[in-house]
Amino acid sequence: MYGYANQGADVSDKAGTRVTRIARRTVDSHLPVLVGLMAEEGQEPAMQSERASKLVSLLRRAEVASTLNVGGRAVPLQLEDNGAEHRLIINGEMLARVEDTALAGALAEPVAQTLNISPVAAALVLQVSDEQQLRGLAGRIGAGGEAISPTQIGELVRWRLETFEKRLLDLVSGLGGWLEKPPLSRQEFLEEVSQCPGRWPQWSLVADSAYLSTWRDELSRELDRTDWGEYVPQIGELVWESVAISPHSALRQAAQTVRGFSAAGDTKKLLEVLARVFGDGTPVDDSLGAWPVFEEMVDAWKRMWREEDDALGARRRHFEVPDISVFDRPGEATGFSEPANLPWDEPLLCWSMRERGALRDLFQGMEKTLARGRSHFRVGRLSAHRATAVAPLVNASKDAHWTLKVPRRLPELPEGFSQAVDRSFSALHSSYHLAFANLDETSQQQIIRNARGAYAGYLASTRPIWARRLSSGDGDTLSDHFETSLTALSDAVEWPIFVDAFEEGIDSPAVAPMPRFTVPAVWFEDVDFAPIWIPVEAIGEGLDQAPLRIRNVAVSEEDKKVRWLGDYEIDQTMLGELHTATVLRSIHEGTLLVAVCEV
Repeated sequence: MYGYANQGADVSDKAGTRVTRIARRTVDSHLPVLVGLMAEEGQEPAMQSERASKLVSLLRRAEVASTLNVGGRAVPLQLEDNGAEHRLIINGEMLARVEDTALAGALAEPVAQTLNISPVAAALVLQVSDEQQLRGLAGRIGAGGEAISPTQIGELVRWRLETFEKRLLDLVSGLGGWLEKPPLSRQEFLEEVSQCPGRWPQWSLVADSAYLSTWRDELSRELDRTDWGEYVPQIGELVWESVAISPHSALRQAAQTVRGFSAAGDTKKLLEVLARVFGDGTPVDDSLGAWPVFEEMVDAWKRMWREEDDALGARRRHFEVPDISVFDRPGEATGFSEPANLPWDEPLLCWSMRERGALRDLFQGMEKTLARGRSHFRVGRLSAHRATAVAPLVNASKDAHWTLKVPRRLPELPEGFSQAVDRSFSALHSSYHLAFANLDETSQQQIIRNARGAYAGYLASTRPIWARRLSSGDGDTLSDHFETSLTALSDAVEWPIFVDAFEEGIDSPAVAPMPRFTVPAVWFEDVDFAPIWIPVEAIGEGLDQAPLRIRNVAVSEEDKKVRWLGDYEIDQTMLGELHTATVLRSIHEGTLLVAVCEV
């Protein structure tokens, strides 16, 4: 005896979608091999067709139960076979805890029982996940008998035609149109497809049928209103071919076809729509790491990025390397534009194998070049975390004069100093964005240009890296561009520093002709100076030539507001005039300790 609870509102729809995905993959990839096993055991073609159709029906209509028990013990699935009626029930609770491969393996028993083949052989076949290996097995297994082709499995052909129709409807909807199913019968076409050999008939063999001609006419009527009307035959063929292969294979094939479209339409958008359509409700993972064909490129990209981090003085080793989507245009995603013979404006999925290899080689070459000049210094005592939502600075400036000193000793920092630095960093960040929002668009663009000029002008040895990392996508707003130029240096070196293209003050700042590197200095009531740690690497890189602004602030213990006390400008020669011996004594962990004092 066994018992189960029917699927209800408490069981996620994702479970049913996942079961459908596994069922489709089993039918498309494994069924030809399983049919070969039936042929080797001497089953007649008519029996093969009947049993294979029964299996397809069983898998596509599988039910998900919240729980499933046999004799008081939880089981992953159960086959209920009462002659003409058969049901496959899957344990939803277990489904949530296992990988797809584990569930596919659990299907071995009901598959073997339905097809009347060896359970051991069925289990071995279902454990294989590589598509090429399965195709090879299908060519070898069954050679000793008369194995039917997938087109002779009536239930499979019906499922694929239903899938084809639904994908056409979804595709038109995704492209902004509306398409209804035309009033036609698919029975005559089902018989026509069953006479075609192989896994699935080529489009050219069936495109002139009344069934597909009607669909093509309806598709033309709707897509003629879009950028894609010229390519209806190619798009129809892409959808037709997609029903017999995996979503990844269908998308790779579609990408090569879409690249040849010369219309003004957005090919990236078309590929994203096709990905949703081919996934049948399950989003296709678009990250490079999810596609085996891009494995070498992903590794090369990660190694190059980490070498660039080292070259920039980064110490955030826990930062994730930015992922790239297969739908991204590499010219935007990576910032590269050379060599010019690569199609930088095409989605990466559209690139040929040779072009993908060239991009991988570019990443590897950059990695080796950077590794030869790798720095062994790390920066900083202060840490700059990513800015949080803190109110902007409050103007509490006072009539004061400031000077710069190099302390002879490492000061005893007051309690809460690091938290005060973080809060000051976030408050200053909010102030910059508030000031930016109050500018007109022309001034905003000038602020961004000036800030980015600081990276190119003062950080010359890493200029090419900054040029790429500061590049942004077409969809980014001016505020996004501003955020990147303001905090990219801080993100890299984990030092509380902003690339500041404003003139002065915090009330109504104007655009400065020359940007400054600005660092908050936190004052406490019981300390007579505000300590600042300047990375030695940064001094050598460009801060000895660039204007450095110390923005003096105080954090209120009562209301936690951050108040602006005034600024102190360090000119190009000031650090050079400090006594060498004093400077050397003030270097700690790769940073120079300086102090801003009130005169």
